[in-house]
Amino acid sequence: MRLVGALGLPCTGSLLLDGKDLSQLRPGQLADSLTRTLGFVFQNHTLMPTLTAAENVQAAPVPLGVPWSEARRRARDNQSTGSQAG
Repeated sequence: MRLVGALGLPCTGSLLLDGKDLSQLRPGQLADSLTRTLGFVFQNHTLMPTLTAAENVQAAPVPLGVPWSEARRRARDNQSTGSQAG
């Protein structure tokens, strides 16, 4: 999971995300790439307790400037397909 979430980088080889070698990115670039491309939903106390699970998923892209209505659509679409928002 550490490699999947780019919380760590491989000792050998490369880790590509959207064609970018993550080991070659500066920390700010890595954070931006991960924020816009990859997401985890942790099932613990970090979820907002006043929101449903679906609303917690919808809330994630809002700080990136995604309107709530678009975030809701993405969450609904991804719930039915099991794919990543994009």
